[in-house]
Amino acid sequence: MIGILQSVVKWNATGKDVSIENLNHGFTHVFESTFETKEGLAEYLAHPVHLEFANGFLSSLDKVLVVDFKPTTVDI
Repeated sequence: MIGILQSVVKWNATGKDVSIENLNHGFTHVFESTFETKEGLAEYLAHPVHLEFANGFLSSLDKVLVVDFKPTTVDI
């Protein structure tokens, strides 16, 4: 799917929770996608390939958390 939408997806990664803090609230996996622009995200969300995948995949999950954010640099 990402290959088809490569023009709008800047980065894509997935992984399983390995935290020892036990703060995952039952979430076990992460799917992360980064987009150059808000318009790119909107194009991705509306694309028929994404919609077909999401409708099939999401229905097989117990719960889902979606977070859209604009990265911010924090000085520590």
